[in-house]
Amino acid sequence: IKEEIEAPSDQRTGVPIGQRTNEIRDKLRRLDQEVRQQAVFFGLMMTVQLSGLLIFLQKAEQRWQITTALLPLLLVIYHAGNVWAEAPSSIAPALPKEDASRDTAQRKDRIARITRIRDQIAYSYGWQTIFVRYTVPAALVTLVGLVALWLATATPPPPVLSRFLGPDQPHAFHYGVLGAYLYVFLELGRRSVRHDITPMAILWCLITLVVGPPLAALMPFVFNQVGAADSSLWNQKAVWVLAGYSPRVVFRTLSAGALKALHADESSIQEDRRISLGRVQGIGIDEAERLAEEGITDVHALACVDPLRLMRDTRFDNWRILSWVDQALLITVVPEAVWRALLKYGYQGGTDISNLLDRFSDGADKPEETTLGKVAGETGLGLKNLWSALAHLLEDTRLRDLNAIANFVVSGAPLSTRAYPWSGNIPPTGEVSSLPSGQAPTPAAANAPTGKAEGGPEPGSPAGQPPHKQ
Repeated sequence: IKEEIEAPSDQRTGVPIGQRTNEIRDKLRRLDQEVRQQAVFFGLMMTVQLSGLLIFLQKAEQRWQITTALLPLLLVIYHAGNVWAEAPSSIAPALPKEDASRDTAQRKDRIARITRIRDQIAYSYGWQTIFVRYTVPAALVTLVGLVALWLATATPPPPVLSRFLGPDQPHAFHYGVLGAYLYVFLELGRRSVRHDITPMAILWCLITLVVGPPLAALMPFVFNQVGAADSSLWNQKAVWVLAGYSPRVVFRTLSAGALKALHADESSIQEDRRISLGRVQGIGIDEAERLAEEGITDVHALACVDPLRLMRDTRFDNWRILSWVDQALLITVVPEAVWRALLKYGYQGGTDISNLLDRFSDGADKPEETTLGKVAGETGLGLKNLWSALAHLLEDTRLRDLNAIANFVVSGAPLSTRAYPWSGNIPPTGEVSSLPSGQAPTPAAANAPTGKAEGGPEPGSPAGQPPHKQ
């Protein structure tokens, strides 16, 4: 297979090298996905059988405790297996064969970028990473759950409860365990249906099991209910269950009361310069809430996020994530007036801008009649300033990485022949800035050697390199 992929030509069959290598890579990707799916199925079957054997070996009165503690672990293992099975293939896309004497620096840059993205995929979706991020926290949830269930159901009550707790506090602890497990099952069950269990959600389930029951045991003391005549009132039990179910709500309520008693002020006068995620097409309230769980609360954070991390930790479609990051880059890099004007003409991201500049550099139409010229007129920047702003976007490393990641995500998609998101026919920024406002460079001027003039090559640089590389 390696010889087939690296063969420079195929004289016997006459099949183009790009088509042949992409077909081989598609077969390898499908084979890799099938192997992963079979491995996940086998692993899940073994896990279920071992769990059933463990439950069967326990005493009858302890089986429900073991089953309750193991259910969160089984849900997380099922989700982790799906994440590993659905990983993007780390098999690199086909790299177009080029003349060795032409633009070797760009080719080396493409190879280095492909290698880095491939290694990043292998690390992000490796079984070691999946095990540490998902299985280890879930195992801790199981262990803490076993301890909490033992403390709540042991007869007689363990000394740790009878020694430090009052008459009603052990009952509150029991209801706190009930509330904590209600949260664990509802949260993991809801996310399991959507295939969206995250390590942060697992860790919060762990924190709820650790903090919720003791907090519920403190509620009678906090509200002066220790030794109350009737401890079976439904409102008291509801408070205990709520403390175990959502410790955060109880702490927030207690904090608000303490701040009110101390007359503390939490107001802030810091200016908020964040750009709302609502400006990105395709992000609504539900999507924004889910992205906030990953620490993405504004457009700038979305533009700086690692797309592969979002693909692994969320269940959004891969192309949807790439489109969001592409739009966020355009919004954060170019001026707001330029972004709004480009959006009116249907250009939403950096990839669209690359295609726009490619068509503009062909010189088929008058500069003022092109979309670029219209945007320059509407914004009042002038063509040279607009060109500089868009060139700054296309030089962004994040946009180049986004282009490389897209070739890994889509099976059979050949790697773009561009070293950067634009082609070699576009003149450098220096040549554009030397033109009068409203005048576009011609294709001949774009490809002609410029010597030591502005935007030209440095002394000793290869004359055959494209202008933007010079």
